[in-house]
Amino acid sequence: MARFLKSRVKAKGAAPGSLIFMGKQKMDDTRIRLFQYSKETITETEFETIDEALKNINNTQNNWLNIDGLHNTELIKQIGEHFKISPLALENILNTGQRAKFF
Repeated sequence: MARFLKSRVKAKGAAPGSLIFMGKQKMDDTRIRLFQYSKETITETEFETIDEALKNINNTQNNWLNIDGLHNTELIKQIGEHFKISPLALENILNTGQRAKFF
C-alpha cells in the first residue's frame, strides 16, 4: 500500500494556492498543443511558447489547450492568469497524485 502514497514534503508549510508540482517529472521540455475543432474541421498546432498558443485561440471554434509536462509551474501560472483560473484549482492540477476535479 505504501507505494501508492505520495510525499507531500514539498508542499508542507506552503500557503493554500501555492503552485508546487507534486509528481514525477517525466520529460525535460514542456509540449504545448492547441486543438481546434468544429463540426466540419479539426486542427492541431504545436507552439514553442504559451503566448503564441493563447494568441491563436479562435472563439468561433472549440479549443483544447493540451500541456504535456506540468512541472513548468510558471507556464501553468500564465495559463491560470489568462483564463482567470483560481490558484486553488491550479494547485489541484499540479498535484498529479489525486483525481481531477470539475468546478
